[in-house]
Amino acid sequence: MVSFLLFVLSVLTYSMTKILLTYRKTVKYLKTVVESKKDERKKINNTIETKNKQRTKIYIGNKFEEEIEMMTIGESHDDIETF
Repeated sequence: MVSFLLFVLSVLTYSMTKILLTYRKTVKYLKTVVESKKDERKKINNTIETKNKQRTKIYIGNKFEEEIEMMTIGESHDDIETF
């Protein structure tokens, strides 16, 4: 009877150890997956931000050039009449 109880106790201990080890491995794996997804999101966000910055620079550059052209077209000395 005592030997049977010791056997049951050893089987339970072994199974609990196995369960805990697989749990630890699973948690480590999930942490690495989550970290890799975070890194991917950061890369995507960084590329989107750089594209947006490039677009705003291009837009600002074109707007600035248009303003200069409008100023140079409208400001000729021949258009000014003296009274």
